Amino acid sequence: ATAKDLAAGSPFAVGDGGWNDETGVLSAVAVGATEVVSLFTDLNSTFYDMFSDPFSPPTVNGPLFETPSRESIKAWLNGDMPASYTLVPLPGAKHLQDIKAIEYQGVTAALP
Repeated sequence: ATAKDLAAGSPFAVGDGGWNDETGVLSAVAVGATEVVSLFTDLNSTFYDMFSDPFSPPTVNGPLFETPSRESIKAWLNGDMPASYTLVPLPGAKHLQDIKAIEYQGVTAALP
């Protein structure tokens, strides 16, 4: 398609915000959700950025949660604290070792 074809089709402008939440938690809370379930297989820094860190001052991008702290979340996810739930696969599973979940109550932080 040419630029002229694109313009004739009434395109919708889309841009990458650069700082994205790949878990959907930020979007859910932003529209008023008070309970959120998010399933994901890979953790990235944007997930941790949602939680408070005493060494990083708040910005307009975060943190979303005042509590629990970023270190508490990392401890749960690294296995230093027990998971809220653990599901064990059926005997004979070759790749899946387990599924762990954490459950926490977050308190949203005020933005500066």
